[in-house]
Amino acid sequence: ELTLLNNKKIWFEFTISSLYDNEHHLKLLVIRDVNQKKNIEFNLLKSEDKYRNVFNQANDAMFVCYLNYGETMGNYIEINEVASKSLEYSKEELSNMNPSSLMFNNSEVEIIRIIEKLWTDKHTIFNNSFTSKSGKIFPAEISAHLFDLNERPSALFIAMDVRHREDVD
Repeated sequence: ELTLLNNKKIWFEFTISSLYDNEHHLKLLVIRDVNQKKNIEFNLLKSEDKYRNVFNQANDAMFVCYLNYGETMGNYIEINEVASKSLEYSKEELSNMNPSSLMFNNSEVEIIRIIEKLWTDKHTIFNNSFTSKSGKIFPAEISAHLFDLNERPSALFIAMDVRHREDVD
């Protein structure tokens, strides 16, 4: 990074190569303007920070996992703070868990139904319940979305705690 007299910062990449022949030793200096590349990198970082803030500031529990070969769900790869607090597990503990046990109580029929619905409609809403680490059970309305993450099919689950709905009835 270089700062110009007008305080504008620009990025360059320098490459030095040695060239030899029988009589001479030369140095070759190549300077490339990488300002546009650096700006794209900075914008991606800002975008990722915004995503993380939205993800972690949401009112609902959110989970992300890969779909393995489109037929099963892998362990959680992203979990927001609400999910961690609600379920009384650390993010690390949750990242070692799989939706099949935490969200579907190991019901293979239910897992297959949801995965098929995601492949067909790209989105589905269903009701289920979660059990926290201390054994508290709470019902949730879960909105599931199919999307690509790192060029792999993935599922985003947004779980809204619906205990308050039962209190109103």
